[in-house]
Amino acid sequence: MTVHFPLLISVGKERLHAVCHIPEIKRAPFPVVLFFHGLGGNKVGSFRCLANLADKLTSYGIATVRFDFRGHGDSDGTFSSATLHRCIEDAFSVYEWVKSYPFFATSCLGFFGRSFGGLLSIIMARMCHVRVVVVHAPPFSIDPYLQPAHPSHLEERDHRLFFYGEPLALSFLDELKAVHMQEKVEAIGDIPFLHISGGKDLVVNHDHTDKYREARKNATAPSCFIELPNADHACSLFSDRQKLLHESTEWFISHLL
Repeated sequence: MTVHFPLLISVGKERLHAVCHIPEIKRAPFPVVLFFHGLGGNKVGSFRCLANLADKLTSYGIATVRFDFRGHGDSDGTFSSATLHRCIEDAFSVYEWVKSYPFFATSCLGFFGRSFGGLLSIIMARMCHVRVVVVHAPPFSIDPYLQPAHPSHLEERDHRLFFYGEPLALSFLDELKAVHMQEKVEAIGDIPFLHISGGKDLVVNHDHTDKYREARKNATAPSCFIELPNADHACSLFSDRQKLLHESTEWFISHLL
């Protein structure tokens, strides 16, 4: 059994909407996993994949916190004001909220990140003293998305950046170009790392996976790379979502309990 309740977490004068899931099967303090959704996504996830994973983890005694970045879902702000810096501020505010409550065992903290949220979870992992990271379809570099034929729906025109037609600040693009993911991944080599990708993902293809695999080759902690052969970027097939749910849950159980 699980209990979940809504939260409002302040970031300056703006607020993040979040949902916390608390286990009923064990006593606090609980291991806890923070969820980072993708660009343009929300804390529920497509086909409720994030909400379902949160429920599954909580049933095993792991608390979870899902939240909407500013400009996404129910949180304050506009999508056009989203930047990497603001997303890091949001994630760190949630982390600080979790640290402030004694019923979370922050020494047993995990991150789950999907797509852009996966990239962000890797960037944040070292500064938040995370014990385990699970990522689903994270990009390794922004460069491929700026090619005209790339099916990412990210487009730069008239000195502006657009994602599925929605405007983004060009500073967001500059920030992403400045991120050296090789260094970020190598920096968490002592943290267990599960990477799940889709064999039919046209948005984040196998080239990104290969670069993550190369960056983890000298890691001292376990690394696992799982490809769902028929999965697209949204993990549209029910069987793929079930596999994603199962593998993620098992990895968190192995490294947090």
